[in-house]
Amino acid sequence: MNFERLAEHKWLTQLVGDWEVTTTMPNAEPMPPGTETVRSVGDFWVLAEGRGSMPDGSPAMTCLTLGYDPRMRHFVGTWLGSMLPHLFVYQGTLDAAANRLVLDCQGPDFSDPTRAASYREVVTIVDDTRRTFVSYLESPEGDWVEIMHADYRRV
Repeated sequence: MNFERLAEHKWLTQLVGDWEVTTTMPNAEPMPPGTETVRSVGDFWVLAEGRGSMPDGSPAMTCLTLGYDPRMRHFVGTWLGSMLPHLFVYQGTLDAAANRLVLDCQGPDFSDPTRAASYREVVTIVDDTRRTFVSYLESPEGDWVEIMHADYRRV
């Protein structure tokens, strides 16, 4: 069975490579710098594996998968981190003019882990050597509040 590689699949290839990452969170100490390696998984997927340390010095590992599902007509993906027992499952759209991928998901409410919260992750390609990943939490009033900002530089 042959599937056509679409522009959305090609957009993901901009992420492929080795990156240094600096992560900040509002009202928190900066995270120690980390690294991420992104590779293609065939013509339709990318897999990003991150390594770093938590502020307390414990190791941190993350795994992000992204692809585009032409039948569903949106991006799909997952994120998991060694620091959380939750798998985030994404559904997203591409703003090609802004070179930005917007991913929505549900996850634990960190103030009450028995409840779910809505998250939005925004991947922006700044140029060939830089990209950002910004995470937002939906407030009870319906506003998107930035909770994490990661800046990636190609190595």
